[in-house]
Amino acid sequence: MCKRKNAFIQETGLRHTLWLTVITTEGIAPGKYTEMIQSQVGLDGLFET
Repeated sequence: MCKRKNAFIQETGLRHTLWLTVITTEGIAPGKYTEMIQSQVGLDGLFET
């Protein structure tokens, strides 16, 4: 995932911070890439009024 993030930044010339956000129905299981994700939006967050 780090390689993809760096490739995106290099290809687009992005000079600002890139925030990785995951939209999920079940949440994120702890794992190898969990620490790289800055925020997550769950099903409840999508349908708030």
